[in-house]
Amino acid sequence: MTKRVFRYDNAKFFLMFLVILGHLLECISGNFTSVLYKAIYLFHMPAFIFLSGYFATFNAKRILGRMIIPYLVFQTIYLAFDAVVLEQHTGISLSYTTPYWLLWYLFVIVIYNLLIPFWDTEKPQNQMIVLIASVILSLLAGYDRSIGYFLSLSRLITFAPFFLSGFYLRKHMASYENSNFASSKWIPMIRVTAVIVCVAGIFYCWRVQLPSAALYGSYSYVDGGYSPVQKLLLLIIGCAGIVCMHGISNTQIPIVSEIGKNTFPIYCLHGFAVRLLKKTHFFNHSELVNLMLAVFLAAIMMLAFGNKVVCRLFAFIWGNKK
Repeated sequence: MTKRVFRYDNAKFFLMFLVILGHLLECISGNFTSVLYKAIYLFHMPAFIFLSGYFATFNAKRILGRMIIPYLVFQTIYLAFDAVVLEQHTGISLSYTTPYWLLWYLFVIVIYNLLIPFWDTEKPQNQMIVLIASVILSLLAGYDRSIGYFLSLSRLITFAPFFLSGFYLRKHMASYENSNFASSKWIPMIRVTAVIVCVAGIFYCWRVQLPSAALYGSYSYVDGGYSPVQKLLLLIIGCAGIVCMHGISNTQIPIVSEIGKNTFPIYCLHGFAVRLLKKTHFFNHSELVNLMLAVFLAAIMMLAFGNKVVCRLFAFIWGNKK
């Protein structure tokens, strides 16, 4: 049995918390909130997509049962929720080619996993070619105003380098861990450099007032108000964030590691709570109070949707009896 790497469970807990907090911050206005929001979006999705690639394998049964069916189910429920509870529409209009809000991530992960047979290669030089090609396509996608939310095409292309980085890195982990480089003095230096890049990236976004749209991966350069050079910088900052993530403790942390193993129910369910809070204008206090409430509610949602009862229910629904 492969030894569990708690670093990634801990990282998933932290990243999922940021996902919820980022969604809650959309309900709050203020200068500090804007900086915090952009800082979160600089790192959390690149890191999550990297982890999805790192653990990805082509398994048709798993893709259908654990990805496609959940997407279809929650796309239906969220659209009905919007129409009936939030009263966003006059009737329920079902569409499965344009993912609902947060479901874009699940949609693109389905596509990435389906493409694994085309990307899977053991030759490092071929892996590098595919990775470089994905970066070029990511930059070119910003010139096309015709792609966007439909099929999540823009995000699908924009974030592909992170998925591929994780997928290919997994193939080299055994040789890396057995090498002298894994314990060399360069590792701390690389992590320190990554932290500096991340801090500089946050400062840069604040200094130039980079539009939030530039961080979503769904807008063209014209519509999002940013440039190809800035998009390249965002890719680099995202990679630096992933390097920093690998500095997270590899020890089992009570509650944190356990919830980190089961972030899928949290991802699927927290959107209902966030949308209700937004509809009721819950965050109507000062910026500081609103931020404190957002952090508290994000923690509550992590506990409420990431506990063993909910996780077992989801496992039963998707046919995994473990």
